[in-house]
Amino acid sequence: MANALIARLPKEHPFQRALFTCEHCERRGGLLDLVPILGWLWRSGRCRVCRAHVRVQEPVVDAINGVLWLLIAASNPFSPRALALMGFVTVLVVLALIDLEHQILPDMITLPGIVVGVALTQLPGWPVSLLDSALSAALGYFAMMILAKAAEMYYREEALGQGDWKMIAMLGAFLGSTKLAFVALAANLLGALVGLLMIAIMGDEGRQRLPLGTFLGACGITIIFF
Repeated sequence: MANALIARLPKEHPFQRALFTCEHCERRGGLLDLVPILGWLWRSGRCRVCRAHVRVQEPVVDAINGVLWLLIAASNPFSPRALALMGFVTVLVVLALIDLEHQILPDMITLPGIVVGVALTQLPGWPVSLLDSALSAALGYFAMMILAKAAEMYYREEALGQGDWKMIAMLGAFLGSTKLAFVALAANLLGALVGLLMIAIMGDEGRQRLPLGTFLGACGITIIFF
């Protein structure tokens, strides 16, 4: 599912055809094709119908997602909270990779994600209160908006897209204020370090806009285990 969302959501009409279709011939795969990693290996990394190469990203994403799910299951005995966290990390993986490849963060994920994050506060044992979740989402959104406007005035161009504001709001809804502050700070520091490293290695060619959503996703996943 994660790979299907990564491939389809950036398109203008993402659900015009079924999610599980070949990007080249647009033919639907069989049931075995949908099995993570094993389906890709069974097809030898190709579409079963047109034999076009399927990106190696597919099994890598499935493996990363699977490891994250196992870690969540190990640290949280089977419970509604564990299932919610599994869905959350998958969403963060999808957003991080879409932003890395396409520099967009689809509203189709972030906006419902805010609602779901607030609603999950009603689960027994959820570590974030309803008030903290709602306030963190709202304050995170408006803080990013103010920062983006200030940066736009300074650089005379858009510095932070509205997708970043909404992703911060979603993270706040799920994580609460304390963890959101850590994620926002860590993501910006990590982005700055990567940017400086690229400039040091590539010179002026390394000066390019980096996808903040990718760093937010990575730091958001990390903080879940602390």
